[in-house]
Amino acid sequence: MSKSEYLQFSNLALKACWYLSDGLFMYQMKSISEDDWHELRTIAVYWCMSKGFQEWWTTLGRLNFTGKFAAFIDHEIELANSSK
Repeated sequence: MSKSEYLQFSNLALKACWYLSDGLFMYQMKSISEDDWHELRTIAVYWCMSKGFQEWWTTLGRLNFTGKFAAFIDHEIELANSSK
């Protein structure tokens, strides 16, 4: 992957994580329904199954997030890797 492609991927992954982090917070605050959370979690699982995302998360992405969201993504990556 070229540097330009990596930067584009990184931008998409970061925006996806912001979106998913907001969704997790809203779910925990009971601002969104179980159905809405199911759809958001499905998106998170899709990203976490990607080796490219996993590498990005461990080298750069995780540095931008803390707490429950970082633990959530770490757990989803662990689940994705254990199911293979």
